[in-house]
Amino acid sequence: MMAGRRMLVAGLLAVAAGTPAGIAAQQQCGREWKMPVVGGWAEWRASRGSARFALIGSEQKEGKTLYRLEMSGGGENGGVMQVVVPNFPFQMDAAEELVMMRPGSPAMKLSGPMLEMMKANIRQRPNPTLDLASRCASLAVVGEESVTVPAGTFKTRHLKDATTGDEVWVSENVPFGLVKHVGKESGETVLVATGADAKSAITGTPIEMGPGMMGPPRN
Repeated sequence: MMAGRRMLVAGLLAVAAGTPAGIAAQQQCGREWKMPVVGGWAEWRASRGSARFALIGSEQKEGKTLYRLEMSGGGENGGVMQVVVPNFPFQMDAAEELVMMRPGSPAMKLSGPMLEMMKANIRQRPNPTLDLASRCASLAVVGEESVTVPAGTFKTRHLKDATTGDEVWVSENVPFGLVKHVGKESGETVLVATGADAKSAITGTPIEMGPGMMGPPRN
């Protein structure tokens, strides 16, 4: 499931950069990105399977807006993960609730003290591949291009990561931004569909996770 999030982060960093100057990209990256409207979703296909991201709801808590995001995948990324977070792109150590449902298993919910333990563990062992600041610093704008993928033809911004060599094509008119991604290790990822009618794939009442139960993936 986290492979799908890594793919999304690459595209979102490109969308948020938005400027050809490296310094400006570092300053703006991650700040200008906005959530799609509630119900917005996008699905991508890659060599390792598929991934779908959706914003299925928002809510107010203690004067701030929280967003309920859901990620699901096919192939080796099978299953559903739902997180409630205050911003986007999100970090798992900011999650206020997490629900997972694996194929053939009931939905499991992580909240309260168990969630705080997971977040503390993430802060102690951060994942550098999801570090927005360092990823922003290596982005460079190649140019504006028209790209055709299974979901259609889009006017995109083409960017390249100077550190990894990964390339992304992004559009602010696509939910979650990513149209195409080509990585040396991950291969090609393309947008196959988008929509505005997302519903949660979580079924049944989630079971609260406790000590000794299967924990959620880290960051």
